[in-house]
Amino acid sequence: MLLLLLPVLTIAVIGNQQIFNAYLVWAQDRANLVFFGYQLPTTWLITLDSILSVSCLAGAVVFWRLWSKKYPEPAEITKISIGSIIAVTGFLSLAAGAAIAAGTGAKVPIGWLITFHLLNSIGLANVFPVSLALYARVAPAALSATIIGSVGSAGFWKKCPQQTSGCCTQRCAEQPVSSSSSPAGSSAICLHQAIRKVRPMHSIKYFTVLAFAVAVTAIAQSPLAFPESPQLFETVAQLDAKMFGAFNAHDVDLLMSMFTDDMEFYHDKGGLTNREQTREGFAKMFGNSPDIRRELIPGSLQVYPIKDFGAIEIGTHRFCHKENGKDDCGNFPFVMVWRKSADSWKVSRVISYGH
Repeated sequence: MLLLLLPVLTIAVIGNQQIFNAYLVWAQDRANLVFFGYQLPTTWLITLDSILSVSCLAGAVVFWRLWSKKYPEPAEITKISIGSIIAVTGFLSLAAGAAIAAGTGAKVPIGWLITFHLLNSIGLANVFPVSLALYARVAPAALSATIIGSVGSAGFWKKCPQQTSGCCTQRCAEQPVSSSSSPAGSSAICLHQAIRKVRPMHSIKYFTVLAFAVAVTAIAQSPLAFPESPQLFETVAQLDAKMFGAFNAHDVDLLMSMFTDDMEFYHDKGGLTNREQTREGFAKMFGNSPDIRRELIPGSLQVYPIKDFGAIEIGTHRFCHKENGKDDCGNFPFVMVWRKSADSWKVSRVISYGH
């Protein structure tokens, strides 16, 4: 019976597993990650997921404890079913947001992504811990760690700190269970030991402290999401849009008006070019690829001030054109140095690489 439950658990976590895979690629291209005026890096979606995951785990513990004081606590299968439905609802909400955005031609608002992460975390908080406890309780003692490891390998361990296995290495090595030789088995034994120790405590504080610690760690390991100067960030973002608006219009004169007279363009394949050579290069490019377009990758833009000079712009952009009737696109990182004069901003240095 419980073996038949494994495919159901797998379906419930498919969307969750894509958070660390195709989801980030999709979000980078299709999602609008502007939050209260700030452009968030795509990597912060992982931070958001980590914070919500541990918070919802603690919240689930509190919720079911309060529920049990007034009403009968549901069976494990019921909790797993509820969690699976909530998790799938999260996937469907993301699909709905993508469908609506596709119909309007806009990017998916970040609110849909937050809704997905929240529902997914609430759902899995009622799926993984409960299913692990259920399998640990009914599995034969000799196969306990193996069974837990099999269930956990569906995705739970991808969200847990790797130190879990390391901190228990000595105790796990002492276990006479064959699965302890694998990472999943070792972690499963450690979890089983931890559950046995924590269960008698009935302590909400334990889970609260754990959630806080993991959340802080996730934030500390993530890149800065907010620019040092929102005004400067917005200024450079607008300059970038103006410059590459001219690029996409193939307006060489307007495009070159955004560069200083002494500009230098460093290209990892084409070498160093000056202003005139750069102008000739743009004209040749537009002639050879009349449909070429440039798009700034959402979430990639970074802006840093240069004292008494201007600003540094760092980002990744995509160039696309038709090749044999098919779209030929490439993503390339770049750096531009903007010089501020009395009444204007112009680019004095460009570095383009990764081709």
